Amino acid sequence: MHSNEILALGLGIEPPWRLVDQRLDTEASPHVLHLTVAADRGAAFARRHPRIRPAAAP
Repeated sequence: MHSNEILALGLGIEPPWRLVDQRLDTEASPHVLHLTVAADRGAAFARRHPRIRPAAAP
């Protein structure tokens, strides 16, 4: 099993989402884990839960 698949399994990432890249920045304090998550074009998504707000753009 590929490391991205193992991490996605641990994080509970399920289709249509997929983990395409991961990078641990050990030079930052505290360490920072960067994840790239994607979905195929045209994928169907569930409706947003009313209590979940989108994250602010960086």
